[in-house]
Amino acid sequence: MLKIRMNWIHSVRKRSASGRALAMTAKRIMPIIIFSLLVILLMSSCSKSTKPDDDFEIDAMGTITFDGEKWIVLDMDHDRLLILSQFILFTSAYNQPMTADITWETSSIREYLNNTYYNSINADSRALIQTTTIENPDNPWYGTDGGNDTEDKIFLLSLQEVCKYFGGEEQLYNRPGEWAFLIDDEYNENRIARQKNMVPEAWWLRSTARPYDATFVSRNGRVYVSGLFAHIDDYGVRPAMWISRK
Repeated sequence: MLKIRMNWIHSVRKRSASGRALAMTAKRIMPIIIFSLLVILLMSSCSKSTKPDDDFEIDAMGTITFDGEKWIVLDMDHDRLLILSQFILFTSAYNQPMTADITWETSSIREYLNNTYYNSINADSRALIQTTTIENPDNPWYGTDGGNDTEDKIFLLSLQEVCKYFGGEEQLYNRPGEWAFLIDDEYNENRIARQKNMVPEAWWLRSTARPYDATFVSRNGRVYVSGLFAHIDDYGVRPAMWISRK
């Protein structure tokens, strides 16, 4: 009887030791398992893409290739995307000739984008570009008339849109002081645009500013709400458009 009892005790101790060893092993490898799962999920997230149609995909950086150019996807609305050229595509004046009363509706850059530039896009890509009602609110700091709303296929971002998508709304709607003429904040880096050779370049917005002037983003990402002479022809253009996802 004593021998049986000793064997039973030995067996219990052996199982207990084995259980503790298993628990310790599980405790050691659990962080490795969790880390591995996180890596797998991260890689899956990075490689995952949304495919609006058969011609382009949204990559992990939030860009698509459309008509041979890289575009940033700014917004999605059901079956369409709002896209902005990743790089400066060309330089141009906002309006020529020099005119005091400027609006997006009457600007020469609007005429160019919706005719010459639009027609330079291949037919398959053009078929995806949607005509959109473009709102043109007054300048929030100077009260300059923004003009009529327009119907456009291609346009420039407004003050409100550049601050919405790249940062700066706090200062745009709360002017730092009565003499402030630009937005200079922690979002400057987000708003910097570059040419394809990666050199920073100032780029036009569609919002009006003071007489003779149009708003723009400088090379260092500051938003000039006061604007600059709209007839200057060496500032960058970043077209924006809504395209169909189907």
